[in-house]
Amino acid sequence: MLLKIDCLVKTLAAVYENFGKDCYVILLSPQGKRFTQKDVKRLIQTSKKMVFLCGHYEGFDERILNYVDEQISVGDFVTSGGEMPALLITETLIRALPGVLSSEAYQNETCLPTNEFDFAAYTRPAVFEGQTVPEVLLSGNHQKIQE
Repeated sequence: MLLKIDCLVKTLAAVYENFGKDCYVILLSPQGKRFTQKDVKRLIQTSKKMVFLCGHYEGFDERILNYVDEQISVGDFVTSGGEMPALLITETLIRALPGVLSSEAYQNETCLPTNEFDFAAYTRPAVFEGQTVPEVLLSGNHQKIQE
């Protein structure tokens, strides 16, 4: 099942009529450029109005590529539709908007200097079935913890 080109173009025309020609149209597709954390800032700066075209089953009439600004993939796998990839990208973009998270929280969770995306986290008890929380975390010395 393919989404028909005439229906897609009519839909985009209605979007432009209602929201303006400055909408940024993204086609979700396994053939697209891989979405990474580096794309977040670029997309936020590109437009405040994004349109995600989500295929289903076999996808789109290939001619739709003449009507989109960018084709994005969320990974080397195939879903039944583009809705979940669109949701994933949307959630990633929203959390990067100023005021959604504190600047410090966003930087600490997203932009670690080692190119990792998160750090190890622990809860109480400090010892569970012989597994211990690293001693430095129990010390309360925030400077050493950050090192």
